[in-house]
Amino acid sequence: LLSLAVLTAVFVSGARAAAYGELDNAFQPSLIKDNQAIGNAVVVQPDGKLLYAGFFMAIDRKPQSFIARFNADGTIDPTFDTGNTFAFDASISAVALQPDGRIIVAGNFDKVGGLTRYSVARLNSDGSFDPSFNIAFPARVNAVTSVAVQSDGKVLLGGNFMSAFTLSKGYAGIGIGAWLGTIMLLNVWGIIWPNQKKILGIKPAT
Repeated sequence: LLSLAVLTAVFVSGARAAAYGELDNAFQPSLIKDNQAIGNAVVVQPDGKLLYAGFFMAIDRKPQSFIARFNADGTIDPTFDTGNTFAFDASISAVALQPDGRIIVAGNFDKVGGLTRYSVARLNSDGSFDPSFNIAFPARVNAVTSVAVQSDGKVLLGGNFMSAFTLSKGYAGIGIGAWLGTIMLLNVWGIIWPNQKKILGIKPAT
């Protein structure tokens, strides 16, 4: 876990660690020149290229908002193009790569490529917006802060979903599922497992 935390901190700060943790001076991404950039997520692709997302408006003093891709040597990848300098109307918090190369992004945005996409959207491998992917949130979720792709292709989202737990309008279906899961969790660990431990002899019966 410590190694993962260190690597995450190093990549997101716009630097790369070489063997044994020393700074790799050969890796100098153009982003370093724009010191107001805030990095929230980095994903290393199988080809060695790096997806970098967060809050920034320029790369190497050229307009580029919220997500970019770097080659393995730190140079900007010009083949990655979202099609619009302001394709996203707000920052990106998390990125996940699908096996087919398409990119799931999550954040504080309401629109992508001019279309409504609350908090979650998908890009094609070249950076263009994929309008076929639409998670039908009725409004922007307070904060989607993490995203992961399972081996079966399903997408996991993490963040602040209080609208679901309060069964707010439009979130009732998600909220009911969340409450059922919570009740099952409490039932298993609070009632079933304590009694099961007595049956198995792990804990003396009283």
